[in-house]
Amino acid sequence: MKKLLLFCSILCFVPMWADDIWFISPQNGMPVSGKMTIQIQPPFVQTPVRVWIERDRGDRMVWSGQLTPQGNYTTTVDVSRFPAGKYEVKAEYFINGKDFDGDVTIWVGGPAGQPGPDGGTYY
Repeated sequence: MKKLLLFCSILCFVPMWADDIWFISPQNGMPVSGKMTIQIQPPFVQTPVRVWIERDRGDRMVWSGQLTPQGNYTTTVDVSRFPAGKYEVKAEYFINGKDFDGDVTIWVGGPAGQPGPDGGTYY
């Protein structure tokens, strides 16, 4: 019985650790050459979410924006103007001083929908 109670306590506590932002897209989106939809699982409190894309080398930001409840936490970015290579899509918001963030890898300059060399997908 003690083992079952401990197991249940661990399972019930796991969601409290899951404070990262969950990307619905680009991770699970259908890539279209040159366009990328960014969508996240809505926060448990309606709040704007800061999003940006940075080049993998040198942390150079190439795009930034904001996802809102009114926009269903979704936006589309024209990545066709980005130089070919690896990028990180990042998101962050704060609730009561607590930081929630997440990121996902994308690639630009290859066949849309194909996997990148070390994870992520080409757009």
